[in-house]
Amino acid sequence: MPMRAENRFLPNLDEIPADVARRAKAFYLNYPNNPTGAVATPAFLNELVAFARDYDIAICYDNPYSEVVFDAERLSFLNTPGAKEVGVELNSLSKPYNMTGWRIGMASGNPEIIRAIAASKSNTDSGVFNAVQYAGIEALDRCDAFIDEMLAVYGRRREKVLALLHELGWRFEVPRGTFYLWVPVPAGYTSAGFCDFVFERAAVVLAPGAAYGVNGEGFVRFSLTVEDDRLEEALARMRTGIGQVTF
Repeated sequence: MPMRAENRFLPNLDEIPADVARRAKAFYLNYPNNPTGAVATPAFLNELVAFARDYDIAICYDNPYSEVVFDAERLSFLNTPGAKEVGVELNSLSKPYNMTGWRIGMASGNPEIIRAIAASKSNTDSGVFNAVQYAGIEALDRCDAFIDEMLAVYGRRREKVLALLHELGWRFEVPRGTFYLWVPVPAGYTSAGFCDFVFERAAVVLAPGAAYGVNGEGFVRFSLTVEDDRLEEALARMRTGIGQVTF
């Protein structure tokens, strides 16, 4: 599914041909979205449930960035009326609790789909190491304040990057989710070409949008996961290395 800026990087369900929808078995979505930072809306989730009902499609809603949201509501697909009848929601401790690599997450929703997931998973691994499960329980029971602390850190870094981009001439709708910024490339560049330019001039690495598919062309992804001092150094290099941009 192409996700375009003019639709706020949400799929346009009306673009899916009816014959394709009738043959489809599952629809996998990820919001807040990596790499675009887009967030879903209640209206879109209602539309998604209706679409799944009309075509008997199982929705798999991947929501690991559920807590990393700025200036928008933290949404769960399962809060949408009818969602539990048509799909499941996936989440993870990786993003809200900085447990990336611990490989611990959860699925909830339609019981029939959950049983199918469990049957498949039981034949591919032997479960999560007990110590990791106990750490996950501790995080869920006692560490809610940590989420707000980390959100403040990402928010601070986000504002620093946005300030530089605006200073250098960028104007775009600011993504409201995840710890990434999805940014249009200046005139005359492909996404990979602009990444090469920034690397050569400022020794800063960005992710080219084309790496995420054909519709990612024309964008680059900034990450907010580096420490503040390294981020500030990268921004200073970009300020002196690339200067003003035009669109």
